[in-house]
Amino acid sequence: MCATAEALGKQVIALHAGVSASGRQAAASHTGALVNELRSFELVSERHGVLLVDDLQPMIDLALARRSRVHTAGRRTGIITTSGGAGSIAADTCERYGLVVATLDGVTRERLDALLPAFASSTNPVDVTAQFVTASPDRFGELCALLAADESVDQLLIVLTGVVGETSERLARSVVEASAGVGAPVTMVYLAAPDRTVGARAILRDGRINVYDGIGAAIQAITTLAVPGAEDRPRVDPHLGDATDGASDPTADAHVLLTEHEAAAWLDTFGVPRPAGRLVRTATEAAAAATAMAGPFVLKVQSPDLAHKTEAGGVRIGVAGVDVAAACDELLTTVARRAPQARVQGVLVQEQVGPGVELLVGVQAGRGGYPATVTVGIGGTAVEIDGDVATGLAPVDAGGAEALLRRLRGWPLLDGHRGTARADVRSAAEAIAALTALAEHLGEGLIELEVNPLVVHTSGVQAVDLVVRLHRQ
Repeated sequence: MCATAEALGKQVIALHAGVSASGRQAAASHTGALVNELRSFELVSERHGVLLVDDLQPMIDLALARRSRVHTAGRRTGIITTSGGAGSIAADTCERYGLVVATLDGVTRERLDALLPAFASSTNPVDVTAQFVTASPDRFGELCALLAADESVDQLLIVLTGVVGETSERLARSVVEASAGVGAPVTMVYLAAPDRTVGARAILRDGRINVYDGIGAAIQAITTLAVPGAEDRPRVDPHLGDATDGASDPTADAHVLLTEHEAAAWLDTFGVPRPAGRLVRTATEAAAAATAMAGPFVLKVQSPDLAHKTEAGGVRIGVAGVDVAAACDELLTTVARRAPQARVQGVLVQEQVGPGVELLVGVQAGRGGYPATVTVGIGGTAVEIDGDVATGLAPVDAGGAEALLRRLRGWPLLDGHRGTARADVRSAAEAIAALTALAEHLGEGLIELEVNPLVVHTSGVQAVDLVVRLHRQ
């Protein structure tokens, strides 16, 4: 339906409820805690230019704005008002919503000053004063036309206060006449009793000028429709980092959590590099494993009941070869004390990787017929605090994966921040693409998979930790 509407040049506005945060603490992965369950729905909507609202009034406001030419405008806004205070509020609100309060050129200001009283202001927001409107309501449209004609103005916002009765109708006619001859769309905020401005509102409505009762409502509507992106968003690989709500309980009977050791073979199959490692069950086996690999080592408990191993004391980092046996013994003892209910398969003794930029890469299966999503972010244990993530529809190719990475605030860490060596972004992008291919291969059985961290070196990458959650067969 949305694709058909898009092809016909129509835009869909959808009322869309949010997701409760109650599931966040139960998420098996960092990705599940960071990414809204409805993110796939939102990204598909974005792909087809669907505007999402969370209440009926914004839906009505956007529909009203869509009937005008507002949706064709840019962000630079000219504001004209009968009250300096209202103009300041409008300017602040514009900036808060990402609009730009336009800087008027000298010629425009000279022409405005020639019409305005000496105590008025021709600086945007233009304050014409109530006295001017009372004395010359028929000339208000002339001021609007001058402001809208400025090359720095993409759209015009009029904020009226207390203009009622016959004066309001004369002013409305002048605005409608002026708007017909300017290229910039016009929106009006009418801060006056509706029952005293019935005639003026009817004139404006007939002239296809949208009238709002509040500054915030008007600016929110024109922002959604006017900021480049509402109709020019990428159609192939939309991205929007959002850190919101969570996922369902990983310990539920219908789900099974695979340990890193169990799922690691999939990384090999899909060409995602990982450090050498071996599963052991005793301290003696750990010591033997260490002699066959290069240290230092990382030791990680393997349990389908422990998605977050660190919280159970199940990780040791930087362990020398001679200390592996003792570290393994101590780790198992700690986990048994902190998580006595956990089913422990053993300990993964793994070569510790060298320095690099740590990334999170997570794929969540689609729900309700929507496609899967892939999330990338600056990873590590603090990823949920930093919330520096970008999400797109899965699968992606290497180019789409790199586009996601470039949306991160932490992109400079990958790109050679302050003279540091540039990370191997190409290998990182290929690994991300491969993980989305793995997710596609797992199909309907997948709930989510996550690598955190994917360590990006100056040459090559390594997937250091892996979580896979599947529907129980």
